[in-house]
Amino acid sequence: MTFSEKLNQLLAQRNMSPADLSRCTGISKAAISRYLADGEPVWAYAVIIADALGVSLDTLAERNVNHTRTVSEILETCSRLNHKGQKKVLDYSQDLVSSGRYSSAEGLEAYEGREHTELRAAGSAG
Repeated sequence: MTFSEKLNQLLAQRNMSPADLSRCTGISKAAISRYLADGEPVWAYAVIIADALGVSLDTLAERNVNHTRTVSEILETCSRLNHKGQKKVLDYSQDLVSSGRYSSAEGLEAYEGREHTELRAAGSAG
């Protein structure tokens, strides 16, 4: 299913019009119309649209990537560490991403708003 097909489906499920989505997101009606016709939004707008519809970016983009288990394992492991250990995990993870050798733009974009924030919270807890 394409982005536009999924967006149309989600609007129909929620009895929302393109104008409703425009009002909820602050994205112009013309832009929403383009996305519904067959365009794809920039990442920042996709995040806003997903939030307004109450779905994840993966759902909106019809991605079937399952990073949830890995992220859950990271969070579980971090929760068993003291504050200093959690900070080391966060610092090391950021170094890996910064190196460019281990970063996944798709993974970061898809999970930056949820699990990455949870990992930061776990790193500052304790």
